[in-house]
Amino acid sequence: MRSLLVIALCLAASACRLDTTIDAKDYTQTCTANADCVLVAEGDACSPCGGCQTSAINVSAKASFDRDVTTLKNSCPPRLFQPPVACAAAACLQPEAFCNAGTCDSRPVTR
Repeated sequence: MRSLLVIALCLAASACRLDTTIDAKDYTQTCTANADCVLVAEGDACSPCGGCQTSAINVSAKASFDRDVTTLKNSCPPRLFQPPVACAAAACLQPEAFCNAGTCDSRPVTR
């Protein structure tokens, strides 16, 4: 019975959570051309609204990044005792990925 109480408290407390943050800097960002770069969303993979794609990595690292995001999402705690969240889908302004002096980067689209 005591172990059930500990598990319930862990689920309700963020102190028991694993780190579910993903950072583009942990992936290959080198490039020689704009086509080498792709946008990704950084931040907490457990965020109920997801993140905006505002960072860039090398296209060769995208599959690994996506696998890691999926793994992190699978480790998210259940959203017990939390109110529903209304996400603003239009809040993300889509930048473009580009090669900036040998490093993948993002910038606002100017057309």
